[in-house]
Amino acid sequence: MTRIFPMSTSSAVPRRLRVSLVTAFVLAAAIGIQTGQADAHDYKVDGIKIDHPWTRSTPPGVKVGAGYLTIENTGKTADKLISGSFDLSSKVEMHTTEVTDGIARMRELAGGVEIAPGATVAFKPGGKHLMFMGLKEPLTEGAKIAGSLVFEKAGTVSVEFAVESLKTKAGDGEMDHSKHGGGHDHGAAKTDHKHGSEHSGGHHGH
Repeated sequence: MTRIFPMSTSSAVPRRLRVSLVTAFVLAAAIGIQTGQADAHDYKVDGIKIDHPWTRSTPPGVKVGAGYLTIENTGKTADKLISGSFDLSSKVEMHTTEVTDGIARMRELAGGVEIAPGATVAFKPGGKHLMFMGLKEPLTEGAKIAGSLVFEKAGTVSVEFAVESLKTKAGDGEMDHSKHGGGHDHGAAKTDHKHGSEHSGGHHGH
């Protein structure tokens, strides 16, 4: 005589399946967290937080680029950005663009840029920015270029600059560095073409 046993709703197979699904979910969540951290594109060393270093793509033949980022000092003592590097340029300088009487002039920040405790300093189009002098090749949109920022106290911080579109909106009074050698982008303010002491010697010939 054949006996028929009722199937339990809590059989081993469904239990194993539930465990597998939970495990897969946990792993997926962990991977998602790691990916989110990688995409955040920020760096922190000794109270200095660096957020989203980026630059614009450049046309062939252009030898100068500009770098932008935000630096926040979450520590209790001041620090100073004193220099930097960019793998595809021969030199990095810090500059600021100042608009006086409707005329934009660029000035090198040879003494560096101080970040006071609790302060945030933005390097952005139309204001403070890094100058990538002597580009070795065009900057291609979507690329990430290795570089570094050197602080007086925090030391050297390795970063990557994300290359964004050349069409990224310029700030008021910004000089479009991608057009060195072919005129400046006048934007909302007139650009002073008298390089002299207002520009560093590195701009000549571009």
